Amino acid sequence: MPASSAQVGCIMSYVLNGFLLLLGLWFAHGVLQKVAQRRRTFQSRRAEKPLSDPQPCKKPSGPAPTSARKSSPAQVPKAKRPALAGRTGRPAFPPEKTAEEKGRRGEARINATLRQFRRAYLHDIILIQDGHTTQIDHVVKFCWGLVVIETKHYSGHITQKSPEPGKWKQTFPNHSLPNTASSRPAGAVLSPPRRRERLSLSSAGRLSSGPSGTGKAKKGHNSFLFQDPVVQNARHVAAVRAASGLAENVLSLVVFTGQATFSKTLRDMQDVVDQAGFIARMEQWLQRAPRTVPWLPKEQLDAGWARLQRCAKANHHLHAAHKAQLRERQGS
Repeated sequence: MPASSAQVGCIMSYVLNGFLLLLGLWFAHGVLQKVAQRRRTFQSRRAEKPLSDPQPCKKPSGPAPTSARKSSPAQVPKAKRPALAGRTGRPAFPPEKTAEEKGRRGEARINATLRQFRRAYLHDIILIQDGHTTQIDHVVKFCWGLVVIETKHYSGHITQKSPEPGKWKQTFPNHSLPNTASSRPAGAVLSPPRRRERLSLSSAGRLSSGPSGTGKAKKGHNSFLFQDPVVQNARHVAAVRAASGLAENVLSLVVFTGQATFSKTLRDMQDVVDQAGFIARMEQWLQRAPRTVPWLPKEQLDAGWARLQRCAKANHHLHAAHKAQLRERQGS
């Protein structure tokens, strides 16, 4: 009997050790999966960093920014030092060039994300809608349809409430506005004088300011008005639908690639996202089609995509005419 009980105890110890080994392997497998998932997320978010524009562009003329210099300001002659704006010490480049380069930087971030997801897309195309040219930042092809992307590389606080219909408002505190002329969107205008912002206690017991409550800018803030990007991209969607022949399978998406904050109304909108939201939306659309989009045969989608490519190629020479048309509209 003692030998038999010893054998039973040995067998039980083997079983227990095997169970603990399996439990450890299962736990290690879960940890490795978490690490791999975080690594993929980190690699996808690397697209948020400013990237160089894939298209060749002219560098801004004049002296380089102060932040890029290695020599101290005392070693630089005053006559060659760039004009500084505000307390930040940034060079006051021409507004149009700064706005154009900001737009290219935002579009470069979208390009990097689309290349990482290996999506077919068109960038910076010109289409003709109702006798006028319209410039579209990106059109992305999915297995269920097309997505028209309008990119905005803005900072500050963005709200939908503005004194003019069809305009959104971009607000900066005075101390954080490096250059009032170059920081505003292209074609932006100053909004009327602001009133003092009202503060109220939210349901969570925290102060809710204008961006999430009244929507009014604080006293001592600079605000600029710019065109509603949702309405702007709706015209782009109409042009893509007309050129491709695809009606219900073309969606709109507005992506803010800068460091802007948004009001609660904008955060609740499904077709307005930031850079992180754009990556999440891409992952979602790669897995399944939106519920509002009907099923589309692959042959019909490929034919519509080919028609859109032909239109974009045929209108490639109209970029200069489109810029002239924009200047004429802004001047009027």
